[in-house]
Amino acid sequence: MTIFDTVTNRVAQTVTVANGPYEIGFTDAQAYIRRRDSEIVTAIPLAPLRADGRSAGLAEFPVGEKPATADTSRTLTAASMVASPVKQRCCWRAPVKRAVRYYREGMAAPADSFDNFGHQPVAVTIVDRSLRQTAPGTYSAVTRLLRAGATTLVVLVDKPRVAHCFAFDVAARSGDTATAWAFEPVTLPQTAPAGRPVTLSFRVVRRSPSERLPEPSAITALAILAPGSWHERVPMVRAADGTWGMQFVPPAAGIYLLAFEAPRQGIHVDASPHFTIDVTEPEPLRANMSRIAAWCGLAVVLVLGPTLARGQSPDLGRAAPLDIPDVVLVDHNGTSHRVVRDLIRGKIAVVSFVFTGCTTICSRLAPPWGRSTSCSAPRSARGSACSP
Repeated sequence: MTIFDTVTNRVAQTVTVANGPYEIGFTDAQAYIRRRDSEIVTAIPLAPLRADGRSAGLAEFPVGEKPATADTSRTLTAASMVASPVKQRCCWRAPVKRAVRYYREGMAAPADSFDNFGHQPVAVTIVDRSLRQTAPGTYSAVTRLLRAGATTLVVLVDKPRVAHCFAFDVAARSGDTATAWAFEPVTLPQTAPAGRPVTLSFRVVRRSPSERLPEPSAITALAILAPGSWHERVPMVRAADGTWGMQFVPPAAGIYLLAFEAPRQGIHVDASPHFTIDVTEPEPLRANMSRIAAWCGLAVVLVLGPTLARGQSPDLGRAAPLDIPDVVLVDHNGTSHRVVRDLIRGKIAVVSFVFTGCTTICSRLAPPWGRSTSCSAPRSARGSACSP
């Protein structure tokens, strides 16, 4: 690779890059050379040349575990690296991992990774719609408004924390049939249970009644589980009253987006109205989870309760021959307790081994444990709870 000094119009340096260099990309601070037969990338600083005409130095780091062309059967000409709008950041295509890696310049390991849902990434680019200051106190951005009608612009600022909404109307383009139609929900539940059929219906009306447009003959609805892990296309059926209906079964809890397409009317999914449904776990499943948690707690009490301590009440039978170390545990208030001396001796002790970072069934075990300690022994024999 040859580096030219455009000020003096001469060759400043020649760099030898092995393993078939085939692509070069730039950020504000670096030039990157990717190799066809190796995962190693060469980074060349774009800083001013030294007095002897040499650059500030080269660096090498791996992108992925295998060469960039290891998981493709064709020659790729699209860019596999792109600079981020954030300074000193860039994104790289990682074909073997089927993902896009996010790097900070100067770091040999990726700062983050974007999953491509099992698909082979062949190129990477960034669409920047962020606001930029064009004049003192004035910020602007350029974007395309895809749909006509009432629109809300949400502006979010991280520091200082600002959230504000601006409402405005978007006019339809002349001759644009896609924006000439509106979908009015007739049956649209705000929430629905997962795993059960959800029935929806809409009325398709002209925005301008005087405009002569052909009536829709076929409409397809697209249901998407955000952020895109599941989707299903459902042909809609026209009822006798002129409404269009559909039914689908959401497989899991989450936020579902609904969009529509009608090729005859020029309505496409990316430009159609969007509706959302909040799908939750069905109530019987929640109740069953609580029952399972209660039975688990009771089972642990029955198994561990009679066999934990030598100092049990005689009413429970002969003490089990266990030699429990008198170690120190710290409770949620920061108080230290000896296991045998403070928590077990002369008491009925129930111990549950629970991962303290658990966020699923562990929280459901807490109510059964509380009920078990309140009814399993007289008040004088009850102990205290302690989490290691």
